Amino acid sequence: MKLDFDITIIGNGSASPHKTRYPAAQYLSTEGHHWLVDCGEGTQFRLMRMGLKRSKLEGIVITHMHGDHYLGLFGLLSSMSMDQRSKPLYIVGPSSLESLVKAHINQGGYQMSYAIEFIHTDGVKEKVTLLEQGGLKLESFPLQHRIPCWGYRFTYHKQTYHLKLDKIKLLGIPQSAWSQIGKGMDYADDTMNYMNAELTDKEEQWKSYAYCSDTAYFDELVNYIRGVDLLYHEATFLEAKSIRASETFHATANQAATIALKGQVRDLLIGHFSSRYDELDEFLIEAKQVFESTQIAEQGQVFSIQ
Repeated sequence: MKLDFDITIIGNGSASPHKTRYPAAQYLSTEGHHWLVDCGEGTQFRLMRMGLKRSKLEGIVITHMHGDHYLGLFGLLSSMSMDQRSKPLYIVGPSSLESLVKAHINQGGYQMSYAIEFIHTDGVKEKVTLLEQGGLKLESFPLQHRIPCWGYRFTYHKQTYHLKLDKIKLLGIPQSAWSQIGKGMDYADDTMNYMNAELTDKEEQWKSYAYCSDTAYFDELVNYIRGVDLLYHEATFLEAKSIRASETFHATANQAATIALKGQVRDLLIGHFSSRYDELDEFLIEAKQVFESTQIAEQGQVFSIQ
């Protein structure tokens, strides 16, 4: 059974506005889980236009406290309350983000219809697990930016049990028990106990995605993203502007591809493009010279981890 794990690009721009690019935001969905990764200005409007339901969101992760990564958050939170959302929402990020969200709620006199559970990334100096729930593991790790900034790694694990129907029928196990056996349960009747491993073939599936924005190039990052199926890495500049990239604690397309190569990832997405560039073809050419399996994080496109 195929495991679905999709990344929808909401915005691929950087801090300075560009007429065709929106600030950073992505929508991650896998079986039963929906997460927003960063939330730049206008994110909730983009979600509506793209048919992505905010009501499904389980949580939102924010990388750092630069406005192009979180200024869309307050309107989205308010809209979800006006929708009469009742299930809790995780917000992951620095503790200063919690202070801002609470100030927004208090100053506006909002009576939120749902609880917000904050998970702080302060003090994360290496890769750490923040949350494990329903087969999804969320990890955070430090990036190198002008202010504290964190990357995120999502890993989804699914076990599928395929019934050994010939054996089950031979043993006379009633069809009413097949559904539970298919969920990994053992079976017992008045005379015998059967372990699930006798009655099924178990299939293990893993999918992983790492999100790195914003960051300067640093070799240690390889240890945090190694082996992921899909890596998103910022590529704010082309290599010709590598000095500017270093000064602003950003990366070039060449550097993003180098991290992907060293980290032995399967596929690379690049985004967070500076507004000085109107065309993005050169980014793809530059990155592919180092790491062939690179794609532009085109807005509105869905990237499925195969």
